[in-house]
Amino acid sequence: MQFKSTKYYLFKLIEEGHKWQYTDINGYSKKPKFYFTNLQFILLGIMIFVAYNLKTGFNKDFISYSISALSIFVGLFLTLMISVFDKFVALNLPEVKKQILADRGSLSDDEKALLIQKKNFFIQFTTLTAYSIIISILCIILLSVP
Repeated sequence: MQFKSTKYYLFKLIEEGHKWQYTDINGYSKKPKFYFTNLQFILLGIMIFVAYNLKTGFNKDFISYSISALSIFVGLFLTLMISVFDKFVALNLPEVKKQILADRGSLSDDEKALLIQKKNFFIQFTTLTAYSIIISILCIILLSVP
């Protein structure tokens, strides 16, 4: 049962990461025509070319340095994501909204836009950071396979 919930949240994180990758801070989404952007297609093509031309595989030193760098990346960004999440919880957007409503009676358009931007920023940052951590862990696993 635990594996099903982990699998569900993992796929949900990948889906949300892909969604927020193309969404701006105001919540407007502009998805590319295809699944990847032009730059991602170019990088994918380069990696397929390199993988096809490497007959013996990557050097062991390259693999160990890559795994070390990705492990440091995962640790640092996981700490950063937890810190930013704590800031988001401390911001308490519903309470800020109630205070603004109590002071003036209603929110102005600028205040609404600012609240939406703050909420979208924290959601986008957390989602994309978790998405990149998952991709880094996947790369570590793939580099560890002999």
